[in-house]
Amino acid sequence: MSTKIVFGVRLVLVLLAWLFVAGILFQAYLAGLALMGGGPGLLTRRAIWDTHIGLGHWIGILPALMLLLVFLGRFPRATRALTALLFGLYILQAEVFAIIRQDAPALAALHPVLALLLFVLALNLAWRTWKIVVMELRG
Repeated sequence: MSTKIVFGVRLVLVLLAWLFVAGILFQAYLAGLALMGGGPGLLTRRAIWDTHIGLGHWIGILPALMLLLVFLGRFPRATRALTALLFGLYILQAEVFAIIRQDAPALAALHPVLALLLFVLALNLAWRTWKIVVMELRG
């Protein structure tokens, strides 16, 4: 793969990583909005929770794509490991905890804690990949 293509892949990964960080922040906002009484106008708590759930599943596309791009972009091993950890934690957060919610509510209550971990990992990944791309630009 040419260096221009690798660089392009790296840029896309940086964009997706920052988009994922923004998505997590928006998810936290939606959860807070639902907990604090609903949104403006016709938005009910249920509608906000449904949006939170739906978006939570849709943003999972981002770490899946990032996992592919981190290898295509020839990122360092530590960055690849961080991306894999982020993807695994996302699966645990969005899919496993959703399934056990009724059967193990004490475990499912870790959902916001995992969201914090996801945020920290995603922010670390976004910053790390951005620094790699900037260093490459500088020569």
